[in-house]
Amino acid sequence: MIKLSVLVPTYKRIDRLRKTFPKLIEEASDEIEFIVIDNASNDGTESFIKNLIVKDIRIRYYKNPTNINDLINLKRLCK
Repeated sequence: MIKLSVLVPTYKRIDRLRKTFPKLIEEASDEIEFIVIDNASNDGTESFIKNLIVKDIRIRYYKNPTNINDLINLKRLCK
């Protein structure tokens, strides 16, 4: 049962995601889900996250078709 959702808004941060995200999900409990909201990155973020999803069902990924700016991106999650 999911008890905590971790929101990960991102835009062109593939280097940071590659460095930290695998370690984060490796150490996290099965009661934590990770929701990655991609603000239309074109740097390989989508394929990187989708490769992780194949191995870990706790990860969900959403990608905006265009960059809608950080604040709107976060507000969209709260609806």
